[in-house]
Amino acid sequence: MERVPICLVGCGRMGHRHILAYRTLEDTGISNVDLIAVCDIREENSQFAAREIERLFGRRPLVYTDLDLVIANPDILAVDVVTDGSTHHQVAVPALTSGKHALVEKSLSITIRACRALIDAAADGRAILATAENYRRDPPNRLVKAILDAGLVGDPFMMMQVSGGGTDEMAITPWRHLKEKGAIGMDTGVHYADIIQFYLGEYD
Repeated sequence: MERVPICLVGCGRMGHRHILAYRTLEDTGISNVDLIAVCDIREENSQFAAREIERLFGRRPLVYTDLDLVIANPDILAVDVVTDGSTHHQVAVPALTSGKHALVEKSLSITIRACRALIDAAADGRAILATAENYRRDPPNRLVKAILDAGLVGDPFMMMQVSGGGTDEMAITPWRHLKEKGAIGMDTGVHYADIIQFYLGEYD
């Protein structure tokens, strides 16, 4: 199987979770990804991620704080973009345009315009753009999909997702409460929009 040398861009909390996921994937014996580099504008984040990769994989990755250097490295074929949603296009567009594939955390971006820029950049660079949407990959949701596809519950004609609540407590991290970062509605809403599409097909 051809291996894909990849750079993790964004080495904060979610970036660390991606490192752990790559280790789990490696343990399955079917991984085709080599995590060869990390990049974060905060050097302490990049260095922490590099130490974690060295601990988990037994080899130290390249460490960057400058995306331009990542893009200039011909040995890196793909990027895993794990910055906050409002900056995804700033990272992925130049990478895709240069021909590097991109796995981008959800939400793909926080505006339609930025999402279209990502899609256009992938076409221009003849690169693959994928969203790291995890709900559709969870075993319970895959089971529901199989039940629906088998017709065991008939032909569903409507699905509704309702969430309610709210307190003065912070939900996981501060950026989820900032409008310019997409806020909690965008952060969780994309999950629900994707799972409805996964179950019932494309939106009209």
